[in-house]
Amino acid sequence: MRLSGFVALASVAAAGALLWWLPTRTPPPSLPQVSLRQSLGASDTSFALEAGSRRVENADAPATSTVAPDAPAPLSTLGLDECTSHVEAEARRACLAQSFERTPSLDELASWLCTTSRPLVLQMEVLATFVRRAEPAQAWTWLDGLQTRCGRQQETHLFQGALQLAGQADAAWLRGFERSLAPEVLFSRELGEAPVQVAVMLAQNGSEYARFVLERGGCGDFGGNARQIDRAASCSLALQQPGQQFYAYLCQVAESPNLPEDSGLGSTLAVFLSDPRARPGGNALAPLLRLSEVLADRRLNQSAALTLLQQVGADAPPGVDADVWRGLIEQARSVLPAGLR
Repeated sequence: MRLSGFVALASVAAAGALLWWLPTRTPPPSLPQVSLRQSLGASDTSFALEAGSRRVENADAPATSTVAPDAPAPLSTLGLDECTSHVEAEARRACLAQSFERTPSLDELASWLCTTSRPLVLQMEVLATFVRRAEPAQAWTWLDGLQTRCGRQQETHLFQGALQLAGQADAAWLRGFERSLAPEVLFSRELGEAPVQVAVMLAQNGSEYARFVLERGGCGDFGGNARQIDRAASCSLALQQPGQQFYAYLCQVAESPNLPEDSGLGSTLAVFLSDPRARPGGNALAPLLRLSEVLADRRLNQSAALTLLQQVGADAPPGVDADVWRGLIEQARSVLPAGLR
């Protein structure tokens, strides 16, 4: 790879820590524009992050116990570190091809991803090498299995960058991957959120079908679990233009009869309906009236009320009438049990 290409990839890796927002926790900027047909040097605007994994400590270990020495790293992990230590991209690719005639297992790759100190751009190169060995239609499940085992980079552009590199090496493989996108894959109850996140890249790249699946999936039309639906709705909002389009999609989600109860979408709606981007024609009242309806919807009101009180806050957002906002806050308190107000 030429130096300019490596620098472009490195810029995305550096920005990756600010990307792929998990919406129900923190307020949202917009998803970055990522093209499969352009270099990875596109400027990014960030989503707020949520930690990808939590470690549970064993609090019951006896005081006299001793800590066992670290087990030797698996041969595949050592090989990945060796291959990614080469300075030249060609040397790294040749090393991966020669040293790994057998594709590492998902457990082995996940172990490396969760422990490596290699830059994100080099992790992308490793995944690009191995994801192309999967059949395009199976790569969705392969990527989800990897993220399930290691969520360290869940809110970065790791998969996006890897798929772009895979497409540069084998355009036919990437076209097959795009064609295999299907609602039953994105919203399979046996999978996590990775397929939804990857589909955002295809929608940003101009795939109207990917956008359709995400938008309708965010309304619960294709089933799926609560986190998949919430992720799809939030990512779909990043595809909307501020103002009327943004507000209209929020209304579609709020009005959908297919939303599961306690899905967390109330939180997403509370965050975005109080966002200035949801004001059609600059009208701040319309989204607040819709938010009042969300607070009256038993499927959504608990998470919406908690988000308004604990995250958005009692102070009226800029441009919002203080009395109107105070009324919404009181409505939010009224729908929560006394201990949560």
